[in-house]
Amino acid sequence: MENLKNEEKICEEKDSFIFYRSFFEALQDLKDKERLKVYDAICKLALNEIDTDLTGIPKTVFTLIKPQILSNTKKYKDGKKRSVDLKKKPLVLKIK
Repeated sequence: MENLKNEEKICEEKDSFIFYRSFFEALQDLKDKERLKVYDAICKLALNEIDTDLTGIPKTVFTLIKPQILSNTKKYKDGKKRSVDLKKKPLVLKIK
């Protein structure tokens, strides 16, 4: 999956994503401003496939979270693709 930086790409609109308890717990020790930056980066990547440039501790935390978001996005796209494929296939019933 190709991710573009600095809000260059908006993909097909997603309405939701999985936010794990481990994400929440990893962010709890950050200062409010840093935590908000990571929350925004998570949402931008998960919903719009926009990769955000972060620095310092927020970058470190986001680097650990990012692979899970990308994996979930791939599963979402694969599921949508299968759904479309199933709709295109004709239903064949064998009657004995």
